[in-house]
Amino acid sequence: MSASLPRSNDAATTGQRVVCSFCGTRIDPATVECAAVPSNVRAFKHEIFHMWRCPTCRSLHCLETVDLRRYYTNYPIVRTLTPPARLMFDNLLSRLTMSGYTPQSRLLDYGCGWGTFLEHLRERGYHNAAGYDPYSGAEALRDPACLQGLHALYRRLEPSGREQLL
Repeated sequence: MSASLPRSNDAATTGQRVVCSFCGTRIDPATVECAAVPSNVRAFKHEIFHMWRCPTCRSLHCLETVDLRRYYTNYPIVRTLTPPARLMFDNLLSRLTMSGYTPQSRLLDYGCGWGTFLEHLRERGYHNAAGYDPYSGAEALRDPACLQGLHALYRRLEPSGREQLL
């Protein structure tokens, strides 16, 4: 990341984010570590976003407050469990199980799209998975009720805890 960068006029924005979402640190964009990052989606390949690193907790944030609905409305995601999708999800599940994820573990797929990975997990016997995506085409997955109590769960986790979040 380089020194401070000007705000982009290319990205579809509604203002600037200058407070860390995690620790609450307020920053001056001219004084923090920043980088210009192009979109990796073909339809928006000419758009630039300015990322900044929180000096307190080191988390990354986009300086622009982006209208995510614009980007996710027609995002190319898997909507059905085709053989290639099953292979991809089996690879992901394999990586999760190597990290200790079991059929009894709980999992939140935040940004789950159409919930296809959740469907795959349930077919494989993993029934404690939930999904949330405010931009999903599936109405049931836009319900924030599945997030209730998640903050309390996160606070109870210890490094040796068995809860898994994706």
